[in-house]
Amino acid sequence: MNTTARMLAWGVGQPVGAALAGAVSVAMGDPRAGVAAGVLVLFSGVVLAWVTPVLRHAA
Repeated sequence: MNTTARMLAWGVGQPVGAALAGAVSVAMGDPRAGVAAGVLVLFSGVVLAWVTPVLRHAA
């Protein structure tokens, strides 16, 4: 499980995230929009883990 998670996060997640941020930056015309999109995705994951009882008890 740990190896699979690392491969998805580092092998697929970073290039896909970079492409998404680049696409948002080009579409919005401002690099700050791409950074804001990344922060929004990160923040939504943190909030989801914080409010979901199953994820909170797993840690």
